[in-house]
Amino acid sequence: MMQAWKALTGEQRYLWKIVGGIFLFGHGPKLAYFHYVSEVTKDALAASHLAAVKHSEETDRFAKKLSVEHSRRVPPLTTVQKEQLRRYLSLRRTHRPDLHPPE
Repeated sequence: MMQAWKALTGEQRYLWKIVGGIFLFGHGPKLAYFHYVSEVTKDALAASHLAAVKHSEETDRFAKKLSVEHSRRVPPLTTVQKEQLRRYLSLRRTHRPDLHPPE
């Protein structure tokens, strides 16, 4: 490799130095920008994830609270209603087994 470099004329070496400099200085800022953007994106995603987890926990607590309140207000099913529900679900299973798998 060094022999090939020594075989070049001074003008050719100068031209190769210019091209190499442009290449290095062109890609250096791109690399630095890429690392900067990736860090900013990672930090933003971490913050977004924390907010989503907090929101999900709040939603779960609210759903449990509503479930307890609903179970207190709604009376349990009668035997007739249970039978009607069982027949309805059985009918749904025959028509749409993909949505209502057999028991």
